[in-house]
Amino acid sequence: MSVTRVSIIVPFHRNLTLLRQVLAPFADRPAHIEVIVAADGATEDWKPIAASFGARWVELPVRSGPAAARNRGAEIAEGEILVFVDGDVIAAPDAVARMEADLADPSITAVFGAYDEQPPDPGFFSQYKNLSHGYVHSTTGSRAATFWAGLGAVRAAAFRAVHGYDEWFDHPCIEDIEIGYRLTANGATIAVDPAIRGTHLKRWTFFRLMQCEIRDRAVPWTRLIL
Repeated sequence: MSVTRVSIIVPFHRNLTLLRQVLAPFADRPAHIEVIVAADGATEDWKPIAASFGARWVELPVRSGPAAARNRGAEIAEGEILVFVDGDVIAAPDAVARMEADLADPSITAVFGAYDEQPPDPGFFSQYKNLSHGYVHSTTGSRAATFWAGLGAVRAAAFRAVHGYDEWFDHPCIEDIEIGYRLTANGATIAVDPAIRGTHLKRWTFFRLMQCEIRDRAVPWTRLIL
């Protein structure tokens, strides 16, 4: 029986400590799983870290945003399943295996998980944002019309059929929500599996929270709906 190949794609711009933490869960991965670092205009010496985890990589010469970085990673990916992990999310040890199990069902095109309940930053806004995000994904039901690239997987053929992420989104925004709409419009079924867990390392402040919720989500999402 042939084994389905999996490509894990991690966009990276800066912070070598985060990169090492994000890649660590995949250090002892099985042979059918590859890791790709998509360096998005990175200026730090990240290659030794990627090499130490046996990762392949692709480089974007200037910062273009995670949508473009993920697309460049997908272009060189050899897997039939593309797993997207954000550069500040530590996947649980069983996260990829759970995605593979969900996608063993041929009726499911894509699947994503949720943040866990142990956000490391103790600040109020970090706790609020990360826990509320995880709660929404854990209670939203088993199907979604959107996608989440923080910790999600999609069949490579379906991803390429809709031409990947829209690179008009040149910074972290709603690029995963937007591709989710195009996937479902193309007949895809997107599953939500809150048992697929990841720890979000981001530190939130009030200003960053308002900036994200209004500028990067509410405004572009409203435009997308309209």
